[in-house]
Amino acid sequence: MPRGCFVLVVLYGTISLQENRNILAVPGPIDSELSDGCNELIEIDARPVMNANDILEELSNHFYTVPE
Repeated sequence: MPRGCFVLVVLYGTISLQENRNILAVPGPIDSELSDGCNELIEIDARPVMNANDILEELSNHFYTVPE
């Protein structure tokens, strides 16, 4: 991944987390430049996606919350 793309991914992710938005990221090998952006987002508090259920759970929490 070009360094500029990495910076944009982390910048947008950081801004989203600061605005209390949920961020999901798929972790990758630590020795791969292609995984730098996602791994950095996970390091700063994005939720790692380990399987499809993680995505479905996040969507159900977002769209089907029960009002109190």
